[in-house]
Amino acid sequence: MPTSDTKISKLLSYVLRHAPQELDLVLDAEGWTDYSELSRKVCEKFGVIDTDIRRMIAENPKKRFTLSGDRVRALRGIRSKSISGSSLSRRPMSSTMAPPAGHGRPSAPPD
Repeated sequence: MPTSDTKISKLLSYVLRHAPQELDLVLDAEGWTDYSELSRKVCEKFGVIDTDIRRMIAENPKKRFTLSGDRVRALRGIRSKSISGSSLSRRPMSSTMAPPAGHGRPSAPPD
């Protein structure tokens, strides 16, 4: 991948997986965002053209992104919107379980 492709890929990965606010983007519940808005902002940032972004998405050897019509999303990794409000299982702690000690901090002596 050419250097500009690597830079574009890293930015798209970061924005579409973790920080859409970095480019003032909004992801839906499935991680999709408006491609034309993303493209415009990436073109401004790197001085590339839309064709460069589309080519990078199509030729990315790891197939990290998908473009469908006027929407784009990351295919792998954590998406910032999809983790919030998720239905992760949370088990209440039993009264006999001690809370976990913080990293690098000594735990309290047992009673």
